Amino acid sequence: MGSIIGPHYIGRMVKKVNELNADMIVITGDIFNHGGVDECRDVQAVTKEFANLKARDGVFAVLGNHDPDTDDSEMAKFIRETGMIFIDNDTYENDTLTLVGRTGLVTDYSLRKDMKSLMSDVDHSKPIVVLDHDPRGADDASEFGADVVFSGHTHRGQFFPMTALSKRVNKKNYFYGRVEFGKTTSICSSGAGSFQLPIRVGTNSEIVCMDLS
Repeated sequence: MGSIIGPHYIGRMVKKVNELNADMIVITGDIFNHGGVDECRDVQAVTKEFANLKARDGVFAVLGNHDPDTDDSEMAKFIRETGMIFIDNDTYENDTLTLVGRTGLVTDYSLRKDMKSLMSDVDHSKPIVVLDHDPRGADDASEFGADVVFSGHTHRGQFFPMTALSKRVNKKNYFYGRVEFGKTTSICSSGAGSFQLPIRVGTNSEIVCMDLS
């Protein structure tokens, strides 16, 4: 969201997500376009649309590298008014599963709690779902017993030739789609919107729906 993607687009996205009637909604970062809530054309309208996301077990999110920190006053207000639950470098458990959230990129460990610490008190009798903006964290998550990892970050390159460059930089297993790391399933989404420019060539914006069993 920012100077290009505003309340109209978010409203359509929210409608499509809610039509899935999902038990839980998860967002893997890059909610904002470039580091600031104030870039949004109408932040109040955007916040109101986001607050319409509904799921029985809640709406959960982690930060991406384009998002402001949670201690940013405008970001804190956005989180509070949308009712989303942020689990950056933390865990959340309900009767069905455990969510594990990670902040930061694998190249910036100053913001990133290690998976061993995050997993130390996790109940492994339930499915463990990791939210990690960076798909390169799937190896780490697999090592410590995660069942599913949801990520984003690459935008699938968004448009040619960035698609080819992004795939080369991120490598095949961390670029886009479903990849198995041992017993761990990694799902890397291209994102529900676009970064900087409202252009996609050879890629699509998407909402990912997954059944866990």
